[in-house]
Amino acid sequence: MSNFAEILRARKVLGLGDRISLKTLRERYILLAKRLHPDAASPAVDGDEAPALAEITHAYQLMVSYLENVSISLTDDDLRKQDPQAFHAYRFNDWMGGKS
Repeated sequence: MSNFAEILRARKVLGLGDRISLKTLRERYILLAKRLHPDAASPAVDGDEAPALAEITHAYQLMVSYLENVSISLTDDDLRKQDPQAFHAYRFNDWMGGKS
C-alpha cells in the first residue's frame, strides 16, 4: 500500500479533485495518456513526453491500487452523501409504502 505523500502526489500529477470514483480516475488517465502519448502528441522538442507519460501511468497505477484496497462506508449518512437524489427517492418510496 502506498503512503499518504505518494497518494497526494499522484492526485496532483493526475489533476484530480477532492473526490473521485474509479470511473473518473480511468477517464482522466485516458485523457492525459492520449494527450501525452508520443504517437499522438506533437513531436517532443527535448524528449519530455515519454517521462511525462510514464509519470502519469505510475500515478494512475498507484491510485487504482489505492482505490482497490480502501474500504468505503455503507451507512445511511454516507450513502446519502454519495447520491442524495437516489437516497431521497428510496426514503420517499419507503414512506409511501413502496408505491411509485
